[in-house]
Amino acid sequence: MDIEYLRTFKTITESETFAEAASKLGYTRSTVTFHIQHLEREFGFKLFEKIGRNMQLTQKGQSILPYVDNILLNYQEISKLSAQPEHKVRIAVIESFLACKFQNIIKEVRRQLPDVELDIQTNACSAMHKVLLAGKADLAIHYDVWGHHPYIRTEPIRNYSLVLFGSRELGTRSFADILNDAARPISFIDLEENGFYRQCLEPLLPKCQEFHLNTIVMGSVASLIECVKSNLGIAVLPEYAVAREIKKGTIQPLDIELQPKRIPLAISYHKNKWLSPTLKTIIRIIKETTTSHP
Repeated sequence: MDIEYLRTFKTITESETFAEAASKLGYTRSTVTFHIQHLEREFGFKLFEKIGRNMQLTQKGQSILPYVDNILLNYQEISKLSAQPEHKVRIAVIESFLACKFQNIIKEVRRQLPDVELDIQTNACSAMHKVLLAGKADLAIHYDVWGHHPYIRTEPIRNYSLVLFGSRELGTRSFADILNDAARPISFIDLEENGFYRQCLEPLLPKCQEFHLNTIVMGSVASLIECVKSNLGIAVLPEYAVAREIKKGTIQPLDIELQPKRIPLAISYHKNKWLSPTLKTIIRIIKETTTSHP
């Protein structure tokens, strides 16, 4: 059913003739007649009857008038709502990016969309698809390392260098010496079990049954870095996440080439998600701000 047909019906009830209704609506007389005939076929009863020279509502036409009023009123309210920008946008962000890079994005969103409220949540990369599929977030910023989903649209943003690092107490020993030090067994500290960072290191580990590098799983980037500083293990993160600590000398990069060397950052959303003007603006801000800052 076309909402315009109901609007035509309502306008006729407020007019003396079909011709007057047509003039109010900017239609021809034949268009108004067509709208009413279409409604009558759909409803299965006559809406108007000719009494003398005038067209008047039938009894059934009179009975549906309150419902038509409600439909048109609700449609008007929906139209108003759709014209307004969203007041809340939910974004799932990986913690390392949230802690080190997201502040510039928030500043730019505040400048361009001052009325929009940002609801930020942190999730592991491996959980981002589930979050979007469940409708718990409108957008997700994550590392594109866990493959693609047919219902999720993913757009690349940029690549970041990875670094393997340890405490300054490790000194200048080689990676092999660190692994082979039986007196001081080393652990790998990761953000999630069987995570991507451990996979980057796996090709570089000795291929022997006796060797085992155990893993400590920490829930946050800050906690992970503190554990490395305390010489509890080594870890892999994007270089930007540890650049400040490396510069301060509290941790040090280990001289070894990871596989891969870089990690891709991406933005994702459900492929059926309607990208409103607000969401499109935020996606643009995320891309432009991320690519323009080191």
